[in-house]
Amino acid sequence: MNAKLFFASSAAFGALLYAGSAFAQAQFTPLTTPPTADVQAPVVAPAPVPAPPANPPAATTPASAVPNGVITSLPNSDTNYLDDRLVWSNDINALSIDGKTPYCLPAKTRVLGRKSTLDTLTFGSPDAANQSTVTSAKSYLPVVLDPKGRWLGFGEKQTAQSCARSKSGDPVPMGYDALGKFGPLPNYTIPDGTAAAVPEGTLVYISGDVVASADYRAGFDYGLLAVPFKIQMTGKQSFSGSATLGGFVGYRIPFTTLGLEVSPVLFAGASNITVPTAPGSASTTETAAGFSYGGGFVTRIKDSVQVGLVVGFDHVDSAQPYAYNDKPWLSVEIGYSFAQ
Repeated sequence: MNAKLFFASSAAFGALLYAGSAFAQAQFTPLTTPPTADVQAPVVAPAPVPAPPANPPAATTPASAVPNGVITSLPNSDTNYLDDRLVWSNDINALSIDGKTPYCLPAKTRVLGRKSTLDTLTFGSPDAANQSTVTSAKSYLPVVLDPKGRWLGFGEKQTAQSCARSKSGDPVPMGYDALGKFGPLPNYTIPDGTAAAVPEGTLVYISGDVVASADYRAGFDYGLLAVPFKIQMTGKQSFSGSATLGGFVGYRIPFTTLGLEVSPVLFAGASNITVPTAPGSASTTETAAGFSYGGGFVTRIKDSVQVGLVVGFDHVDSAQPYAYNDKPWLSVEIGYSFAQ
């Protein structure tokens, strides 16, 4: 009996030791393999894929993607009249900024454009039977009298107090009547053939079509400059084809009574330049990116024909030596659009 009790106690004690050892190992010994059957990794749902937009934006080409960085188009000053000096050879109509007071500008009066863009005004005009009013929109440039007495020999400072004003096409200004209704002003009457000249310091409107027909225009000029060809003025005086030279800045100087407008210009910008692929070889060439700079004169004849004379220099950082690096070239032609 005692022997059976002894063996039973020994077996229980051994089982207790084994359990304690397993517990200690589980607490203080790091796992070398991940659990497999008993423990499962959490299931993560895949992120939702956003739906494509209904109207995907159009792909755009960054400026750096322009071949060799050469600019092929730039805004120009053709329709930017800010601070330009304008003169007409005949009396023209003007209108107060609120559209209610008619004025006129005597011939040869010089004005300053006060905005880079035209304003759009809405006017009313009676129909043929004078029974209803048709509204229309028209573009106008705000201008003010030029306070300077003379400017590069053209135009005059206004001295007249009144001048002739054409009735044809005179718009009826829009506004609010006594009842707060917006429409053509009911008490507006078309002026007779004489109107007050624009007072000094008063901002007035001139219609866009009249502005575009100004006889003389002076002011800063800018845009893209191109040449029809280049003649190298040194070495073998080689000849190369047309090229875009980059942006230019100039100043318009009108010559009164001659229909001429001369712009001295300066230009600088990236350009494509033809260079030989091997030293001394003119038969095989390649186009390399370079930098062109220089100046010249662009003359406009009756706003339609250009005459240009440009002197420039090209700088090329090419694997092959460029014989005309930073050496002068000349371009001159009648009828080519130098200023674009």
